[in-house]
Amino acid sequence: MFGKVHYNDEDGIITGFYPYDIEYSTIPEPNIEITEEEHQLLINNQGKYIINNGIIADAPVIMPTIGELLAFTRQKRETALQSMADKYPAIRWESMTDEEKQQVKDLRTLWLNVTEQIKNGNAKTYNEILFPKEF
Repeated sequence: MFGKVHYNDEDGIITGFYPYDIEYSTIPEPNIEITEEEHQLLINNQGKYIINNGIIADAPVIMPTIGELLAFTRQKRETALQSMADKYPAIRWESMTDEEKQQVKDLRTLWLNVTEQIKNGNAKTYNEILFPKEF
């Protein structure tokens, strides 16, 4: 046995480990006894597990809000645009070829589609957002 793990009684979030090879005046309640293997699992996967009814359980997945997803998308878009600006010096629209203008229009459409994925409910997590392949 490794020792004990202390956790929050309301949400099961793990708040501390108390190995048996160290003496403590008290170990906070609630706590459960864990093995060395369980200790390694919890240490190597922090935030993925909670204590539920005295047993180790998967932590609930917290879904981001639409606002959080849109903010994440804006950040990705700004990074992509900055990358483009670094790669291509500022060009006046009038001096661009028809092909270059079409590429800009296509890229804008791709980014609008990213926003629509979120607004339409097709992307509910960060991993479900389909970004343009160029980025």
